[in-house]
Amino acid sequence: MVELELPVFQIHSDCAYAQRIWLVIERVSGNEERSVVPIDDGRQGCAEGKCPGCAAEPFRIKTEPRQVVSHDTARYGAHCVNCGDPVGWAYATFNTIFGLEEDERMLNKDFQRARVYG
Repeated sequence: MVELELPVFQIHSDCAYAQRIWLVIERVSGNEERSVVPIDDGRQGCAEGKCPGCAAEPFRIKTEPRQVVSHDTARYGAHCVNCGDPVGWAYATFNTIFGLEEDERMLNKDFQRARVYG
């Protein structure tokens, strides 16, 4: 089993929470989208259906560190908890004030300093 460090389902800053989480499995015939529900206090996610590699059900996933792909959306490499195989990309959208990266800079307790916009 692959141990990965950053769950997609965890709070990413003090005020922004994941609003929608989904898994995209890339196949030759096209992408397959499945919804994901956080489980185990947000350390894992449970995706619809079975794992495409080992057919595990329930299909539990863990994720790699995030990549910001837009103002309010991040993606994470997803792996099956049962077999450790990479299974696609997990995406999450967040409520955000200034965007994911700027919210983290502004709300980080170690960084708190006034920023001027204008």
